Amino acid sequence: MSASSFKQGSRQAVPVRWLVCLLGLLLAACSGGHDGGKPTLQGAPAAAASSRPATAAKPAVFALVSASSQTSDSRTALTLRFNATLASAQDFDRLIAVNGPNGSVVSGSWSLLDDGKTLSFPFVQSNTHYAVQLQAGLLAADGRTLGHAVKHDVYSGNLPAAVGFASHGSVLPARGTRGLPLVSMNVHDADVQFFRVHDDALSDLFCAYPRNGHRDSYELDHDVSYYNDCVEGDDRRSKQPITRIADAVYANHYTLGGEPNERTVTYLPVQDIRQLQQPGVYMAVVKSGGTFQGGYDTATFFVSDLGLHLRVYRDNVLLHVASLHDGSPVGGVDVDIR
Repeated sequence: MSASSFKQGSRQAVPVRWLVCLLGLLLAACSGGHDGGKPTLQGAPAAAASSRPATAAKPAVFALVSASSQTSDSRTALTLRFNATLASAQDFDRLIAVNGPNGSVVSGSWSLLDDGKTLSFPFVQSNTHYAVQLQAGLLAADGRTLGHAVKHDVYSGNLPAAVGFASHGSVLPARGTRGLPLVSMNVHDADVQFFRVHDDALSDLFCAYPRNGHRDSYELDHDVSYYNDCVEGDDRRSKQPITRIADAVYANHYTLGGEPNERTVTYLPVQDIRQLQQPGVYMAVVKSGGTFQGGYDTATFFVSDLGLHLRVYRDNVLLHVASLHDGSPVGGVDVDIR
């Protein structure tokens, strides 16, 4: 082989070796940099962060959330609400004091409600300002304490307005009676409507209205097809509204007395109303005057001069009928028991 041909062959072989070396470097770089698809600079801080211990959350301070009053029916109670469950075994009456307007201690006892976070003190008067003092040692169920004394002034507020009939059923003589008793509180006037029940609809009356009480408007005047049936033994029939089984015979607006937050009894003079003097069964419906809120209170009463006295024995009963006017026995009376 000549020198010229050797040089020519050498010039051709050098580029091939360089290409092989370059390809090998590229393959080594690809295989050596593989880390599960995660770049080194991104993966290292994440691993370091995951190895750091988590900082424990600092528990909240045990504290009184609110001090207020609540009213239900004719009672008023002071209520204390906390942000944690209270230790139920501690002496709340020793740790919490209630003082009246003149600074005197109000006698009574705190009770823990079912939620475990609310205390109730139902021994206060309405429309009165009270001072409630809590000692620092009041204890939560997890061992935390208030840590400092707390004092709150609480106004008990007024009792809710209410009006309704005083009895579950009244027998009013046709004469010589005080009237139908109506109980009210913080209500100045009331609208009362009277219905006389049809003589042949007494069973329907006691089926639909077995007892006196508070009712919504749909209970007094409803579509029979959309109301629950009444079942008495094997007898099933639809409940009839009072507007179908009775006639509206009288209505009036009455002014009621009484001081604020005072329970007052007013006797409606039904014996002086001509439309209510006929013997029979009546239903009275009352609503607070000047408002459309809330429902109605109802009462069934009987106007009669016949007084019944019933004695029940083991094998029989004794029924005595007397005149409510003079107490004399009355004969020839048909008694229908339903």
